[in-house]
Amino acid sequence: MDNSALRELDYGFNMAINTLVSAMGMFAENMNRENQGLSPAYSEKEFQELLDKNGINHNSVLNRWEGR
Repeated sequence: MDNSALRELDYGFNMAINTLVSAMGMFAENMNRENQGLSPAYSEKEFQELLDKNGINHNSVLNRWEGR
């Protein structure tokens, strides 16, 4: 594996971890609001936008694999 491939792998791992941490915070906020009897702060739309923003949705990953 060359240096470029290692950088790409590192990028993918870091974006996945960043997304997971952010999603956990969003989920915690939703749970907090639920416990207070409030509506959720984040819907499925915001969780999907997080995946899209960090480039770890299905199409983004396939595009990286193909070098686009």
